[in-house]
Amino acid sequence: MRTTAPSRLTSKVCGRKLIALSWVTLVSGKATKSGGEVYTLYVDIIDASLKYERMLVITATVSSGGHSAKEIRKYLADSGMLGMGTHVNGFVDLRGDGLAKTLDFCAEAGFDSVTTPHAICKTEAEYRQFGRDMSRAAEAAVPYGIKVGIHTTYDHFRVKFNGVTAWDTIFAEASPLLQQQVDTSNSFNVIGDGLLPLLRKCRGRHYSMHLKENVPSATATLGERPTDGGRCIPWKEVLGYLATEDVAWYVVEAEAIPDSLEPLAKSLVFLKQLI
Repeated sequence: MRTTAPSRLTSKVCGRKLIALSWVTLVSGKATKSGGEVYTLYVDIIDASLKYERMLVITATVSSGGHSAKEIRKYLADSGMLGMGTHVNGFVDLRGDGLAKTLDFCAEAGFDSVTTPHAICKTEAEYRQFGRDMSRAAEAAVPYGIKVGIHTTYDHFRVKFNGVTAWDTIFAEASPLLQQQVDTSNSFNVIGDGLLPLLRKCRGRHYSMHLKENVPSATATLGERPTDGGRCIPWKEVLGYLATEDVAWYVVEAEAIPDSLEPLAKSLVFLKQLI
């Protein structure tokens, strides 16, 4: 398991929120077709001194290989870290026979949440059914102490049925247990000032949030204006509202510059001024 990174951080309590960092590391010094491997550094407590002492880099997946749940749990125990969660394909890993396998994996690994960014359907009925299926997954995860959620995509807000977004269609009949892992970048890029109303409308569903600046961004650093001259996300208002919810995790994503933690370092300084 890879446990090194370009720089290191010291840990210090940062309020009651937990922060996870995500960045891209090149494979053998060369970018892959997807631009590189995405690694996530889960940290329970973080400081703006920008020295990382303890970290966890995970490439675990449930259905396509990666580190085993046993390996991950051991690393968490040995390092004293927390396991925030993992992304899976909801169509495969959170339905049918895949559901129990996924929940068992996450429980053994020590993850407290599992999220699917895979929710692109063709019809309104399929989106509604996906919401019901993910709701059943969320309810099945309760005995495990695991939160199940859906991550926003651009299409969730671009696709509409009789004026209703695919996102609202998914949650129209959803269990209150089903979480919304809102990505501030892709949601704000499409719905703009609708971001805050989106969060308020589904209060209590935001166990974790993906904090990323509006695109396009050369560095993906929070607070830096998009390269097309567009607006920055109104962070003061967004974070001010989220402070009123029981958000457990903020996931800071800065994956624009491979093999560099500098955008994350700058983002943490920016973030700590607001939370």
